Amino acid sequence: SVTACQYLFNFDATYKEELFEGDFEKYRHDQDKMFCMGEEGRFHEFLKHLFSAEEKDCSEAVSVLFEDNYRITDLDMEVFKDITNRPESIRLIEDQINCMECVNMSIDRLLAGTLDRKQMFIVTGAAGTGKTIVGFKLISDYCQAVRERRLNTEYKCAYTLPRSRTIKAVLDGIGGGLQTVFLNNLKGSFELLVVDEAHRVTDFDRKKGGTGHILNQANIVVVLQDDNQRVLGNEIGTLDNYRRFAKENGFTVQIFGLKLQKRAGFGGYVDNIDRLIYGGEAISCPKDNGLQIQVCETLKDMETAVSERHQSENSIKYYTSYCWEWKSRNDSNAVDISITEGDYTFQKQWNPYTAEEQFRWYTDSIDKVGCIYTAQGLGYDYIALIWWDDLRWDCTQNKWIVNLDKVTRFDSQLRSTIRNHSVNYDYLMKNIYRVLLTRAKKGIYIWFKDQDTKKHFEEVVLPGNA
Repeated sequence: SVTACQYLFNFDATYKEELFEGDFEKYRHDQDKMFCMGEEGRFHEFLKHLFSAEEKDCSEAVSVLFEDNYRITDLDMEVFKDITNRPESIRLIEDQINCMECVNMSIDRLLAGTLDRKQMFIVTGAAGTGKTIVGFKLISDYCQAVRERRLNTEYKCAYTLPRSRTIKAVLDGIGGGLQTVFLNNLKGSFELLVVDEAHRVTDFDRKKGGTGHILNQANIVVVLQDDNQRVLGNEIGTLDNYRRFAKENGFTVQIFGLKLQKRAGFGGYVDNIDRLIYGGEAISCPKDNGLQIQVCETLKDMETAVSERHQSENSIKYYTSYCWEWKSRNDSNAVDISITEGDYTFQKQWNPYTAEEQFRWYTDSIDKVGCIYTAQGLGYDYIALIWWDDLRWDCTQNKWIVNLDKVTRFDSQLRSTIRNHSVNYDYLMKNIYRVLLTRAKKGIYIWFKDQDTKKHFEEVVLPGNA
């Protein structure tokens, strides 16, 4: 027989009754099978009765349920529309809460007039660790604190990001009351400034209009960044650079590293990808990726799988590196990406250009392919990645080989920033693939142009191939 129960490890049992009110009254008959934070003893007793007389020892089950790491369901950009209306719905876990508490203490001191120095909080973390959620929630908490403390609700805060048209198009399309402004378009002073995708800043200039000048106009600055998501030669928003800027400009700085994965089932996938891309110690089997990974033998197989998945999922996208000319930007009928494999030809256009078209594409489309510039900061349930040979694994030399010309002949941004800045372009290319590989939340389909790269991926990432 099968028995269903629920363990809400991070939900306060004090509010349990509220879960069965209104439309949810019909589920009250299962209330005795729901266990919340603080009810572990009662849950332990319940578990004992699930075992037969011969197997009364439930210590292994208790260990798994009570001691393992938990990951909450991903809250992606869609949380943006609720941040001002239902901030209580945004649930955080340990590492996020620690960060939030410290920032909110500074906000309280600021509103009370006792904050004696400017504060910078640097929040680092890989894709899926919940940096953006922290930023959204801090804006909401600040606004609530202002409403509670002041007669006039003058909000001097901003959620901002370096120039990223796709993210702004998505956020504006979703709506929700929180205005997104590009960092270098900000004017005036702020009590709280949240900078998302902060690794993408290109200057710390303290002259008017420069990033440094804008940061200096805020009492509290929260920086959300990841060194390994920099993909252009002029992106200098590293942890070290922010720390140096804070010291030189009179900020008290605190650094928080978000480690726990907030994407449901992401498991050890990001760790495995980082070991694949950047190297590191061997991974013991089995590898808990927590993500459905399907290596496609042919592009036709990939396109068939994506089409079938799209019948039940609209959150699915093709992605690849920028190795084809963007002809369709000026000619709507032009084909950009054309790859012939045997008697089959895969043909697609690049993602659309205008904000309105980009939002429609983000919402539901598999007829176009996204590039790195429409991947940063966004996530989907499923990704189909075409791994080209601009980054390939050489099994004889046991190292990554970067063919930069395959990208820079079409990617003018990357070409010019590498030419004008002293930068390790091998590192940037690895970052590009790392970003593309970490856009999926449930599953990823991958096709490899190079067979050695495919073999290396399978050996490092897939279970049972160590």
